[in-house]
Amino acid sequence: MIGDYEIIDLIRREANIIRVEIITGKMKKEILKLEKERIHENIPLINKGVEKALEEDEALVIIRDIDKEVFMNVSIKPTLTLISDSGILIGEEVYDEEELEELHQNNNVTFLSDTFVRYDNLSNTGEKQYLIVSPASKYFVSNHDLEKVVKSLTVGLPSISTDNFIKNCFNIHENNSGTLIVGFTK
Repeated sequence: MIGDYEIIDLIRREANIIRVEIITGKMKKEILKLEKERIHENIPLINKGVEKALEEDEALVIIRDIDKEVFMNVSIKPTLTLISDSGILIGEEVYDEEELEELHQNNNVTFLSDTFVRYDNLSNTGEKQYLIVSPASKYFVSNHDLEKVVKSLTVGLPSISTDNFIKNCFNIHENNSGTLIVGFTK
């Protein structure tokens, strides 16, 4: 069954790919369970990227060597935002160098990591806050135009617990590996 999909053949040709497999029903249930558990954290995390990827007709799990990334020439689209119950943007990933420079000069901004900023003047709304992980760019997977071989494609970035679960399923414990979930409809 796995050889029937041209998308898998294209992904396997990438230099940084360790493993590509179709997600089984059992694995899908466990992934959804792990991602939904994140809703109970102090700042709940909602992984819309993984949820949307798993809604496609088929889904792949990809394990890749992050030391051999080949897609860094593509502009990265932010996937992580912090929003309030009413939809106020409280924090977000920022990758544009000029924008980051400006934000470092802004007294109303706190950097929670090198690329994630919180807008302090918006963070005290008194409302519940949520981290939202959106679908990622197809270029996290491949520089090939994967959408030419499928009708639709969604890339999800698993949370740490899901990443660990996937690696354990395939007995891969290398520190330099990361996982993706790619949903597609043929």
